[in-house]
Amino acid sequence: MIAFSWQDSQESGDWRTRVYGGNPWGTDFRVISPPGASQSGDVSVSGDRVVFAADGQVYLWQLGNAEARPIDPTNRSQWHPWIDGDHVVWMDQRDSPRGSHFAPDNPEVYYKNLRTGVVQRITHDPATSPVFQAHVAVVGDWIAWTDLRHASNPNPDSALGNRIAIYGFHIPTQTEHAIVNEPSCRVWNPVLLNGRVFVKGMPEGRGVSAMYEFPLPTPVRGG
Repeated sequence: MIAFSWQDSQESGDWRTRVYGGNPWGTDFRVISPPGASQSGDVSVSGDRVVFAADGQVYLWQLGNAEARPIDPTNRSQWHPWIDGDHVVWMDQRDSPRGSHFAPDNPEVYYKNLRTGVVQRITHDPATSPVFQAHVAVVGDWIAWTDLRHASNPNPDSALGNRIAIYGFHIPTQTEHAIVNEPSCRVWNPVLLNGRVFVKGMPEGRGVSAMYEFPLPTPVRGG
Protein backbone atom coordinates (compact mmCIF):
# COMPACT_ATOMS: atom_id res chain seq x y z
CA MET A 1 0.00 0.00 0.00
CA ILE A 2 0.93 3.61 -0.62
CA ALA A 3 -1.00 6.42 1.06
CA PHE A 4 -0.51 10.18 1.25
CA SER A 5 -2.38 13.43 1.88
CA TRP A 6 -2.98 15.86 -0.98
CA GLN A 7 -4.56 19.27 -1.53
CA ASP A 8 -5.75 20.29 -5.01
CA SER A 9 -6.19 23.98 -4.19
CA GLN A 10 -4.14 25.24 -7.16
CA GLU A 11 -6.25 23.35 -9.69
CA SER A 12 -9.70 23.43 -8.10
CA GLY A 13 -9.68 26.13 -5.44
CA ASP A 14 -10.78 23.45 -2.95
CA TRP A 15 -8.66 23.84 0.18
CA ARG A 16 -9.66 20.52 1.71
CA THR A 17 -6.80 18.07 2.31
CA ARG A 18 -7.67 14.48 1.41
CA VAL A 19 -5.94 11.15 2.00
CA TYR A 20 -5.39 8.90 -1.03
CA GLY A 21 -4.59 5.20 -0.99
CA GLY A 22 -3.49 2.81 -3.71
CA ASN A 23 -1.33 -0.13 -4.67
CA PRO A 24 2.50 -0.06 -4.58
CA TRP A 25 2.71 0.21 -8.38
CA GLY A 26 1.33 3.74 -8.21
CA THR A 27 -1.99 3.01 -9.88
CA ASP A 28 -5.60 2.65 -8.82
CA PHE A 29 -5.48 5.48 -6.27
CA ARG A 30 -8.69 6.64 -4.64
CA VAL A 31 -9.76 9.13 -1.98
CA ILE A 32 -10.13 7.31 1.35
CA SER A 33 -10.94 10.33 3.52
CA PRO A 34 -14.52 10.31 4.87
CA PRO A 35 -17.00 12.12 2.59
CA GLY A 36 -17.24 15.76 3.60
CA ALA A 37 -14.06 15.81 5.71
CA SER A 38 -12.37 19.19 5.50
CA GLN A 39 -8.81 18.28 6.58
CA SER A 40 -7.12 14.87 6.56
CA GLY A 41 -3.50 13.88 7.24
CA ASP A 42 -1.12 12.19 9.71
CA VAL A 43 -0.99 9.12 7.44
CA SER A 44 0.56 5.78 8.47
CA VAL A 45 0.50 2.50 6.53
CA SER A 46 1.06 -1.14 7.48
CA GLY A 47 0.38 -3.94 5.00
CA ASP A 48 -3.03 -3.30 3.42
CA ARG A 49 -4.19 -0.95 6.19
CA VAL A 50 -4.02 2.84 6.43
CA VAL A 51 -4.67 5.00 9.48
CA PHE A 52 -5.04 8.78 9.34
CA ALA A 53 -6.63 11.72 11.13
CA ALA A 54 -9.59 13.59 9.67
CA ASP A 55 -11.39 16.50 11.32
CA GLY A 56 -10.18 15.54 14.78
CA GLN A 57 -10.79 11.78 14.65
CA VAL A 58 -8.59 8.80 13.77
CA TYR A 59 -9.74 6.54 10.92
CA LEU A 60 -8.76 3.11 9.60
CA TRP A 61 -9.10 2.06 5.98
CA GLN A 62 -8.30 -1.42 4.67
CA LEU A 63 -7.75 -2.34 1.05
CA GLY A 64 -11.03 -3.62 -0.38
CA ASN A 65 -13.25 -1.69 2.04
CA ALA A 66 -15.61 0.89 0.65
CA GLU A 67 -15.01 3.51 3.34
CA ALA A 68 -12.72 4.33 6.22
CA ARG A 69 -14.16 3.90 9.71
CA PRO A 70 -13.30 5.58 13.01
CA ILE A 71 -10.86 3.64 15.19
CA ASP A 72 -12.46 4.63 18.50
CA PRO A 73 -14.74 7.64 18.01
CA THR A 74 -15.10 10.33 20.67
CA ASN A 75 -16.27 13.94 20.70
CA ARG A 76 -12.73 15.10 21.53
CA SER A 77 -9.64 15.57 19.37
CA GLN A 78 -7.52 12.65 18.20
CA TRP A 79 -4.40 12.93 16.04
CA HIS A 80 -1.04 11.43 15.00
CA PRO A 81 -2.03 7.77 14.51
CA TRP A 82 0.57 5.10 13.81
CA ILE A 83 -0.05 1.50 12.76
CA ASP A 84 2.05 -1.67 12.75
CA GLY A 85 0.19 -4.89 12.02
CA ASP A 86 -2.71 -5.18 14.48
CA HIS A 87 -1.37 -2.37 16.69
CA VAL A 88 -2.62 1.23 16.36
CA VAL A 89 -1.64 4.16 18.60
CA TRP A 90 -2.63 7.83 18.59
CA MET A 91 -2.83 10.99 20.71
CA ASP A 92 -6.18 11.64 22.39
CA GLN A 93 -7.79 14.53 24.33
CA ARG A 94 -10.84 12.72 25.71
CA ASP A 95 -9.50 12.81 29.27
CA SER A 96 -8.74 16.56 29.20
CA PRO A 97 -11.49 17.97 26.99
CA ARG A 98 -10.25 21.56 26.96
CA GLY A 99 -7.37 20.65 24.65
CA SER A 100 -7.24 20.03 20.91
CA HIS A 101 -4.82 18.96 18.19
CA PHE A 102 -3.46 22.48 17.71
CA ALA A 103 -3.65 23.47 21.38
CA PRO A 104 -2.96 20.28 23.38
CA ASP A 105 -3.75 20.19 27.08
CA ASN A 106 -2.59 17.04 28.89
CA PRO A 107 -3.04 14.77 25.84
CA GLU A 108 -2.77 11.02 26.42
CA VAL A 109 -1.41 8.10 24.40
CA TYR A 110 -4.06 5.56 23.36
CA TYR A 111 -3.67 2.10 21.84
CA LYS A 112 -5.99 -0.34 20.06
CA ASN A 113 -5.43 -3.97 19.21
CA LEU A 114 -7.28 -4.49 15.91
CA ARG A 115 -7.37 -8.25 16.39
CA THR A 116 -9.09 -8.17 19.79
CA GLY A 117 -10.78 -4.77 19.50
CA VAL A 118 -9.45 -3.75 22.93
CA VAL A 119 -8.72 -0.03 23.42
CA GLN A 120 -6.27 0.96 26.16
CA ARG A 121 -5.17 4.27 27.63
CA ILE A 122 -1.36 4.06 27.91
CA THR A 123 -0.43 7.27 29.75
CA HIS A 124 -2.25 8.42 32.90
CA ASP A 125 -1.60 12.03 33.89
CA PRO A 126 -4.22 13.53 36.23
CA ALA A 127 -5.59 17.04 35.70
CA THR A 128 -3.67 18.16 38.78
CA SER A 129 -0.35 17.12 37.15
CA PRO A 130 -0.82 17.51 33.38
CA VAL A 131 1.94 16.41 30.98
CA PHE A 132 2.51 17.06 27.28
CA GLN A 133 3.02 13.92 25.21
CA ALA A 134 3.34 13.66 21.41
CA HIS A 135 4.85 11.85 18.39
CA VAL A 136 3.63 8.40 19.42
CA ALA A 137 4.77 5.38 17.38
CA VAL A 138 4.37 1.61 17.62
CA VAL A 139 6.45 -1.23 16.16
CA GLY A 140 6.16 -4.84 17.28
CA ASP A 141 5.80 -5.04 21.06
CA TRP A 142 6.80 -1.42 21.74
CA ILE A 143 5.04 1.94 21.90
CA ALA A 144 7.22 5.06 22.20
CA TRP A 145 6.46 8.76 22.50
CA THR A 146 7.89 12.21 23.30
CA ASP A 147 7.30 13.09 26.97
CA LEU A 148 7.76 16.34 28.94
CA ARG A 149 6.98 15.05 32.44
CA HIS A 150 10.42 16.15 33.73
CA ALA A 151 10.42 19.63 32.16
CA SER A 152 10.04 22.79 34.25
CA ASN A 153 6.85 23.41 32.24
CA PRO A 154 5.51 19.87 31.65
CA ASN A 155 2.30 20.89 29.87
CA PRO A 156 3.04 23.50 27.15
CA ASP A 157 1.04 23.65 23.92
CA SER A 158 3.98 22.31 21.88
CA ALA A 159 7.03 20.11 22.42
CA LEU A 160 9.28 22.85 23.77
CA GLY A 161 11.04 22.43 27.08
CA ASN A 162 14.30 22.26 28.96
CA ARG A 163 14.00 18.50 29.40
CA ILE A 164 12.28 16.36 26.78
CA ALA A 165 12.44 12.59 27.20
CA ILE A 166 11.37 9.49 25.30
CA TYR A 167 9.21 7.01 27.16
CA GLY A 168 8.07 3.60 26.02
CA PHE A 169 5.46 0.98 26.83
CA HIS A 170 6.09 -2.75 26.36
CA ILE A 171 2.76 -4.27 25.34
CA PRO A 172 3.28 -7.94 26.39
CA THR A 173 4.43 -7.06 29.93
CA GLN A 174 2.25 -3.92 30.23
CA THR A 175 5.19 -1.95 31.65
CA GLU A 176 6.33 1.62 31.09
CA HIS A 177 10.04 2.42 30.61
CA ALA A 178 12.15 5.57 30.40
CA ILE A 179 14.05 4.99 27.15
CA VAL A 180 15.95 8.29 26.77
CA ASN A 181 15.88 10.40 29.93
CA GLU A 182 19.19 12.08 30.74
CA PRO A 183 18.79 15.08 33.10
CA SER A 184 19.34 17.72 30.41
CA CYS A 185 18.32 15.90 27.23
CA ARG A 186 15.96 17.33 24.64
CA VAL A 187 14.87 14.61 22.22
CA TRP A 188 11.71 14.01 20.23
CA ASN A 189 10.06 12.14 17.33
CA PRO A 190 10.97 8.53 18.21
CA VAL A 191 11.24 5.94 15.44
CA LEU A 192 11.40 2.25 16.42
CA LEU A 193 13.45 -0.20 14.35
CA ASN A 194 15.16 -3.53 15.05
CA GLY A 195 15.11 -3.25 18.83
CA ARG A 196 16.37 0.33 18.90
CA VAL A 197 14.85 3.79 19.07
CA PHE A 198 16.02 6.61 16.82
CA VAL A 199 15.35 10.19 17.92
CA LYS A 200 15.94 13.76 16.85
CA GLY A 201 17.37 16.21 19.32
CA MET A 202 20.20 17.02 21.70
CA PRO A 203 20.93 14.36 24.36
CA GLU A 204 22.93 15.35 27.41
CA GLY A 205 26.41 16.63 26.67
CA ARG A 206 25.82 16.85 22.92
CA GLY A 207 25.19 20.39 21.78
CA VAL A 208 24.36 19.63 18.15
CA SER A 209 20.85 18.76 17.04
CA ALA A 210 21.04 15.54 15.05
CA MET A 211 19.71 11.96 14.90
CA TYR A 212 20.69 9.57 17.70
CA GLU A 213 19.96 5.92 18.45
CA PHE A 214 19.50 4.07 21.73
CA PRO A 215 18.76 0.43 22.61
CA LEU A 216 15.33 -0.52 23.89
CA PRO A 217 15.18 -2.00 27.40
CA THR A 218 14.78 -5.73 27.98
CA PRO A 219 11.59 -6.12 30.02
CA VAL A 220 11.15 -9.07 32.35
CA ARG A 221 7.64 -10.49 32.44
CA GLY A 222 6.33 -10.18 35.96
CA GLY A 223 9.41 -8.22 37.02
